[in-house]
Amino acid sequence: MKKSIWKVLILTLSFGLFASALVPCSALAAETGTLVLTTQDTSKQQVAASISVDGALKGTGKVTVVKITAGTHEVKFGDLAGYSIVSPRSGKKNVTVKAGKKTSVAATYKKSSSGGGVAGPQVTDIDGNVYNSVVIGAQTWMKENLKVTRYRNGDAIGTTTPADLQVSAWTSLKYQWAYNGNESNAAVYGRLYTGYAAADSRGVCPAGWHLPTDAEWTTLTDYLGGSSVAGGKMKESSGFTALPGGWRNGRGSYRHGRLVDTFDAIGRYGEWWSATEYHTTNAWTRMLYYDSYYDYNDVHRESHGKSIGFSVRCVGD
Repeated sequence: MKKSIWKVLILTLSFGLFASALVPCSALAAETGTLVLTTQDTSKQQVAASISVDGALKGTGKVTVVKITAGTHEVKFGDLAGYSIVSPRSGKKNVTVKAGKKTSVAATYKKSSSGGGVAGPQVTDIDGNVYNSVVIGAQTWMKENLKVTRYRNGDAIGTTTPADLQVSAWTSLKYQWAYNGNESNAAVYGRLYTGYAAADSRGVCPAGWHLPTDAEWTTLTDYLGGSSVAGGKMKESSGFTALPGGWRNGRGSYRHGRLVDTFDAIGRYGEWWSATEYHTTNAWTRMLYYDSYYDYNDVHRESHGKSIGFSVRCVGD
């Protein structure tokens, strides 16, 4: 009887090992795929509408999301100034990604005479970065966060190595960083600048552009209906295309046994400097939340220490 039981166990184990050997390698691979998303006009030319996946902004125009979990994901294509969306009509689409496969989806827009701002001129900074702009009321704003690493006269804007090096006690606080020191973040969300660098007299904005004053930010939000509703329009329908670049804490905290300045909230929170001081070490800012926990439509006027790293958006002279 005992010998029979052992024979059954050995046969079962052998069959299991044999069966597992028959499983193709692809079935053992990670259950992820690649998602390629594009926004285009009716002639299939790329246009710079925002693209979000599962509620997280990924960029504008065209984005490639690699190693995304296989399954169904919600993709949202944002409004674009001077255009209306043709497909998907709702601006949203559930996209199924298969493991090991590339899935491509394009949203199509057509030119429209209604809604949002009017496309403005392109502008190039001293590093060669090209920005689109939008006319909103009587103002012309860049549609993207600033990415430049040099002042208008060619002088370098300082940075630190590593990117989280604590600097709040330093004498000079004129710095810029890619979020977490990752240049791919700067390509989408722009760089983070201390208030001292943003307002430096050498100018971070290209010729013909400047860091907006507190009053100029108020002009924008008033035109868009006031601070209680302008936030949603700044992200979507106005063409401003507010991008949540996160922030860099300039006050220092201990992490892994050393004092660092941490980065936080990219994709969930955006804040932009103004040129107007609250006092010598603080300046006024505008802040938007992207988490559904907070009011999506509000624009928050705040003042912060100028050693913190926030985004910069330039306005035309």
